[in-house]
Amino acid sequence: MLVAHMVNSKNGYFVDEKGRILLFRGCNFSADAKIPVIPDGATHKKESLNREKISFVGRPCKLEEADEHFERMKNWGFNFLRFLITWEAIEPEEPDLYDKEYIEFIKLILEKAADFGFYIYIDPHQDIYSRFSGGDGAPWWTFDKVGIDVEKVGKTFSALLHKDYPEKFPSM
Repeated sequence: MLVAHMVNSKNGYFVDEKGRILLFRGCNFSADAKIPVIPDGATHKKESLNREKISFVGRPCKLEEADEHFERMKNWGFNFLRFLITWEAIEPEEPDLYDKEYIEFIKLILEKAADFGFYIYIDPHQDIYSRFSGGDGAPWWTFDKVGIDVEKVGKTFSALLHKDYPEKFPSM
C-alpha cells in the first residue's frame, strides 16, 4: 500500500505533518527512465525508433532490483527522489490508450520507495519534445497529429538524430 508523506510549507520551508522543517537530500531516479526497454532505447541504434511495440516496463529499474537501489540510496543519506516519467511511457501508441502494465509497474516501484521512507517528486519529464526529434517525452503519434512524418525528421535535418550518425555525431 502506497503511503504518501504529507508535505506542506511554512515560513518558506517544507514541513512534515508535525510542522517539522524537512531537509531534502535527493537524487534523480533515473535518467534512463526517458528511454524505452522495447525497443532498445539506445539512441545510436536505427531500431531504437521502431514504433511497432513500445514499453517502458523495467525503467528506471527492474522490480526485483528496486530494493537494492533504494537501500543503497537510503544508506548514502538520500531521502528524496526525483522520479522521471515521460508522456510516451504512459500513452505510447495512441491518444487515450494507456499502457496499464507500465502504470501498474510504476505503482509497484513507488510503493517500494515509500517502504524505504523516500519523499518523491514525480517529474513529468520532456526534453526537446520527443525521442523522435532528438530528445524525449512526447510519443511518436503526436507528430502524426500535426502532419509530420517522423521517418523524415532526420532526412530533412529538422533534427539531428543519433541513429543517423552512429560513428561520429556532428558538432553543433
